[in-house]
Amino acid sequence: MQLYVIILMMGLMAYRQMGPQTDPILDAWPWLVPVLAIAPFLVISLFAWIVYHSAFRAVRRRPERCEPILTRLRMFSSICQWGLALMFLVDLFALGWLEWLRVRLGDLILVNDVLALSPVFGALMLMWAAYYPIDRYLRGAHPDDEGRFPRLRFIASQVRHQLLLMMAPLLLLLGWMQIVDRYVAAEPYHSVVSAAGLIIVFMFAPLMIRFVWDTVPLPPSELHNRLLDLCRKYHVRVRTLLMWRTHGGMVNGAVMGIVGRLRYILLTDGLIERMDPDHVEAVMAHELGHVTRRHIPWMLVCAAASISVVAMAISGVQLAAESLGWRMPETWEQDPNVQVPIIFVLTMGFAVVFGYISRRFERQADTFAVQHMTERLGDPAAPGVITAEAVHVVTEALTQVAKMNHIPLGRPSTIWEAMTPMNWRHGSIPWRIAYLDTLVGQRVDDCPIDRKVRRIRWVCAAVLLAAIILGGAGDM
Repeated sequence: MQLYVIILMMGLMAYRQMGPQTDPILDAWPWLVPVLAIAPFLVISLFAWIVYHSAFRAVRRRPERCEPILTRLRMFSSICQWGLALMFLVDLFALGWLEWLRVRLGDLILVNDVLALSPVFGALMLMWAAYYPIDRYLRGAHPDDEGRFPRLRFIASQVRHQLLLMMAPLLLLLGWMQIVDRYVAAEPYHSVVSAAGLIIVFMFAPLMIRFVWDTVPLPPSELHNRLLDLCRKYHVRVRTLLMWRTHGGMVNGAVMGIVGRLRYILLTDGLIERMDPDHVEAVMAHELGHVTRRHIPWMLVCAAASISVVAMAISGVQLAAESLGWRMPETWEQDPNVQVPIIFVLTMGFAVVFGYISRRFERQADTFAVQHMTERLGDPAAPGVITAEAVHVVTEALTQVAKMNHIPLGRPSTIWEAMTPMNWRHGSIPWRIAYLDTLVGQRVDDCPIDRKVRRIRWVCAAVLLAAIILGGAGDM
């Protein structure tokens, strides 16, 4: 969902940068705008409800066919979600949905943006409501299902854990940009204040998410002490270890924050309750691998470099076209027929490049977990060499996480399976396990993935530096 939310927010920001865009035909019948902006979302939600209900009946009738049914359902959900995102962009750039709200409500900071997003959010919540019976069936009986309105709690949990992770800080940043644009016009104050807001939101986003998500401090226990010792071993400062309460609906771990005092490591209740300590330690080591290898700051550098590469490629195509005698219209920056394809190309190019980099970072974190388990389990006969036992512990942890989250263990067979958020950012479980099997017998301190990631970092840093220098030279 993270890429999904980023695309929605990029659409809003691009629309605001371009300025109002409305259809002259719709200007004559303004009442059509909300109808055309909302009705397609309701249609997709109703269709999804029918499909989910049919899938639920099929899973109950033929439990042995559960995995292929769920695989097809994930593909269907992915298509629906991307269809909703596409319709949202059509609402913005073709219908002038945000402009329609602004004219009638006034230019209210963030209010119009949230209302413009509400059809997407509403459709997603209806889809989650339709999926709830399937989730409950897969989890089995759970104490949280015995209270009142369990379906509403499930929807609220999905909103908090799926949407608000990226949406909350990005909305704050968008609101800050609107305030700065309205009240700080003069340069260089505008740029300085904008950058300060970006840094503050980014620094304190983990603290915000700690309260947006349903989290509590991990209770004192032998496992708690074992995980804290792991943090101390690798000199990873954390504010606290958190138990991420998903009511058994998810088995996973996460790390948030760059600064130690604002860094949290989260382990879901399902992970702690259903996996043995060695496998929990392997998951924890994976998360610490992200910290010790500084993946979060480098991810930002690589993301900026990915966007710069695609943007420079578009500029190169534009220059080549101009050299052949074709020139862009003077008003191309306000022309949606030009801007929408550019935004689409930027987004797809970013997804391809950034997805590749993200999967290599994930592979390095898996390698770090194997390196840690090799050191902890030890093998006097082969010191300093990755052992099959260590690889087995990590691969078994990955397999259990996949099974408990009902993630297919087969290789993706379609582009929709390959482009699910899990496979796009992390790689499929079979892909990761096949790689880990190749580590047996390699030296602990000399794994090829570490060298590959080092090269990726320096290439991205060089590309970003070149983009900054060329951008500065172009402004002179």
